[in-house]
Amino acid sequence: MQVDQIRLTDILKQDQTAPGDSISSKMTVGANEEKVSGELRAIFMDQPVYNKNFLMGNSVAEQLQQGLMQETDAQTLHNQMAVYAHTISAEDYRQMQEDGFDPMDMEAHTIVTVTDRIKVALAKGGADVEKLGGISDAKIEAMTDGAGQKAQLERAIEGRDVPVDDTLLQEAETAMRKGQELTDPLSQDSVKYMMKQELTPTIDHVYQACFAAGGGASAVSGQMGSDVVNDLPDQLRQQMEAVITQAGLEVDAQTTADCVWMMENDIPVTSEHLTYLQELRGMELPVSEEVLTKRIADAVAQGERPGDAMLIPGYSPMERAEQTYQQQQEALNQITAARQREEARLMLSVQANYTLLSKGVAIDTMAIEEVVTQLQSLEESYISYLTGAETPEDVKRNVETYQTFTQQVDEMKTMPAALLGQLPDITRRTVAQINEAGNGQKDTYEKAQQRYETLWTAPRKDLGDSIQKAFANVDDILEDLSLETTESNRRAVRILAYNEMELTEENISRIRSTDESVQRMFRSMTPAVVTQMIREGRNPLDLSVQELTDTADQMMQEQGSNTPAEKYAAYLWQLEHTGDITETERESYIGIYRLIHQVQAGDGAAVGALIAQGTDVTLRNLMTAVRSGKHSGREYAIDDQFGALESFDKETLSITDQIEMAFQANCLYDAGDEMTPVRMKRFGGEEAYMDLTPEQFRDQLQDMADEAVIQQEKQQQDAYVEQVRQTVAQALESEEEIYRILERYDIPETPAYLLGLSEMRRDRNSVFRNLSSYATGNDQEQVTISDLIEDLIEDYGEAIKTPEEMAEAQHKLEETAENVMKNMLVEKDVTSIDVRGMKLVMTQIQALGQMAKHSETYHIPILVEDEVGDLSLKIVRGTEKKGLVDVALSMEQTGEVHGSFRYEAGEIFGEVTFERKELAQMFSEQMPYLAQNMQEETGMPISFVCGQDSHAADDVFAELPAPEFEITQEQDSVTTQALYGVARSFIRTLSEFLA
Repeated sequence: MQVDQIRLTDILKQDQTAPGDSISSKMTVGANEEKVSGELRAIFMDQPVYNKNFLMGNSVAEQLQQGLMQETDAQTLHNQMAVYAHTISAEDYRQMQEDGFDPMDMEAHTIVTVTDRIKVALAKGGADVEKLGGISDAKIEAMTDGAGQKAQLERAIEGRDVPVDDTLLQEAETAMRKGQELTDPLSQDSVKYMMKQELTPTIDHVYQACFAAGGGASAVSGQMGSDVVNDLPDQLRQQMEAVITQAGLEVDAQTTADCVWMMENDIPVTSEHLTYLQELRGMELPVSEEVLTKRIADAVAQGERPGDAMLIPGYSPMERAEQTYQQQQEALNQITAARQREEARLMLSVQANYTLLSKGVAIDTMAIEEVVTQLQSLEESYISYLTGAETPEDVKRNVETYQTFTQQVDEMKTMPAALLGQLPDITRRTVAQINEAGNGQKDTYEKAQQRYETLWTAPRKDLGDSIQKAFANVDDILEDLSLETTESNRRAVRILAYNEMELTEENISRIRSTDESVQRMFRSMTPAVVTQMIREGRNPLDLSVQELTDTADQMMQEQGSNTPAEKYAAYLWQLEHTGDITETERESYIGIYRLIHQVQAGDGAAVGALIAQGTDVTLRNLMTAVRSGKHSGREYAIDDQFGALESFDKETLSITDQIEMAFQANCLYDAGDEMTPVRMKRFGGEEAYMDLTPEQFRDQLQDMADEAVIQQEKQQQDAYVEQVRQTVAQALESEEEIYRILERYDIPETPAYLLGLSEMRRDRNSVFRNLSSYATGNDQEQVTISDLIEDLIEDYGEAIKTPEEMAEAQHKLEETAENVMKNMLVEKDVTSIDVRGMKLVMTQIQALGQMAKHSETYHIPILVEDEVGDLSLKIVRGTEKKGLVDVALSMEQTGEVHGSFRYEAGEIFGEVTFERKELAQMFSEQMPYLAQNMQEETGMPISFVCGQDSHAADDVFAELPAPEFEITQEQDSVTTQALYGVARSFIRTLSEFLA
């Protein structure tokens, strides 16, 4: 938008505040701005008197979230999500993935809920523009003034984790131009206008006050109301002095005159108003371009519009949140009850204050107990939604479980690491039991003011000079025991020393394995996992450390951002976008990644097989040990040089060997999390890592994380996350009809389903065609298109008898897709596009299953001259002994084909239409044969016609007429047999005709 083209109506927002908090509230004013001599000067007010209550309202994001939490129709949801797609940044998606969520599999409501929570955290301290990248200073300097200013605004806003589109950038430029036109101090009329309308000092409000309140440039000066100061009654003067003192100002002629001026202009004389008057009077104008840019970016990051940027420090929601936080901390000392005080400390934060402020809660005027109540309500809303709570009882139980467990895990992390030696069965205990056992020792350390290692520690984390000096001889001890000087072994030695336990190889092995198990539990307890446990009815408070880890592993294998398919797709994408990697290196890197997946799929049995043979557990030997075909991870064998081993039983290993097996397997899984193409390239070749143990491999990968590696990995990750962001945004902007389909068949409104249904609607045959193409070419056996499709056709052909049998056929289809995906994870030639494509196919097949379950709408594979097609079958039950059968097909070989049959009182009436005239003529000749087949199949007479229709099968997702009322079980049984008989006989005849 060019400045000389501006003629707009500003829609500004106002926070909901307590009645007495007039200064900190915001008004909204509709105004038409008109260009005057190239500047935004004249403002024509739509209404001279403003109704504050009428204009109150929440932010756009808040209104959107409230709408999504309620029942919404497809049109509303489509419109809301199309807008919201542009408010979610790459940083939001990165945080979602770190919390264990997969944005593609999150429902629209959940995306909004989780993103809101993430944005509050990110808004807490803003962001460092320089570190977040964007447009370089050199590029900005090379631009003209206007272009450079635009670029600076764009970079500043992007640096606050907000996607920048043309509309937002135009608004920012407008706000900047307004701010730059404010060159003179506020006039007395402008100050009065601001205060009477209770406007906050935003760019829009100050601009509005300057040019709507007379446009004068005379500064506020002198003593306003000074003529009557000397005549004030003593009682009124005392009240004024009290207000002035409360505002922290000096009682003098100026401040007293200010109070009189407010009275004369019907402005409530409060300490807040008096302070605000001083700030407006002292506001420095003009504001520098640098400051304007920063404040505009801050406003956008906090969910405001660019024109809402504050010109006076201390008035933005985040600044108010920080101020209130300091006041709250002081107020805590006045709370006498210890439990209430600690609860308040736990709940209160700048982030929480900001959340309340953004929702219109005036926390700066509330008692601290009320603030805690508000915060609890926010937390309960978030947790109850993610855990699927419906009733008040469910909400209370789930919130208590989540909060208690999260608090217990955080507490456990701070327990002394010495517990690993004191509790040999620690992984079989619950988190609460571990905390109870560790509290005594923790208190002992703290009373003695001794430093101690905690259970939760990052690898190679600096322990402090005192601990390092106390264990300076650890490496000597390990060398004497012929053990490697790895960080895991060093920590195990220290833990044994804390407990004055014997330093033996067996004890060190046991401690380090237990330690690794505990660390895996800590890493696994993401918000996504914990809330999903509660949603599924598994109480994490009742599970042991090992059970928590096992449950989390299972969940991450099935859903979230850590599924094998999602992690593999991300790894392959990084590999494809890393330069200077040869084909040999690529195959090697993929081979190691596949090895880790195969060992994990086999529950570490390959590691145990090597240990049982007395063979070194190295990557090379593991590669030899793993023999997996189509069903990865099911068979393990040792190469001839080790001696044949046809089967492996973990129980045949000694306890020590079982401990070593678990430890090395866990180290291998950890290495999989550390692996990136950048770090693999650092090895320099296979000879540098193939003979490493899983522990050594993991440690060396971790040691590579220097600044250069981290920077290169971050660039790759940023690019990958941005791709995810664009994909999700594209999905959320799907056309309205896709949202209707999801609503019609009760399919979750996730980006994955939106994309899947959009593709199916565009190309209905893509599901089975892609399934077939992805099923070919794995290492061990070739699955031809005809083999796969013919098996599926046979399954469905036999199943077209009852809904139950069709459901079983659908289940087999889903199993087929799952097996194809598993095979892809062990194929060396697969690409990230292949993995994501197959994941989309799986989503589409799951959608088909939901359609079948919800409304007896089936999609059946069909093969015509080696072309794979999707034949849709819809069965609608009608009144009494009535019903409809609808069959549709659209392929390159056939054009559109549509069959519609009506069953009524023992008779069948049908119509078959073809897009292509020649097929219609040929099929009409086969009508007697079709009628005979259908009559033999159903035992009922049939009459139908055959014709041509150029739009025979336009919309296979369209809903057929619903039944008028329910029919009895006896009638339903007869109707089911008739309808499915009609469908089966027609599909068989049609397949023979098209073959």
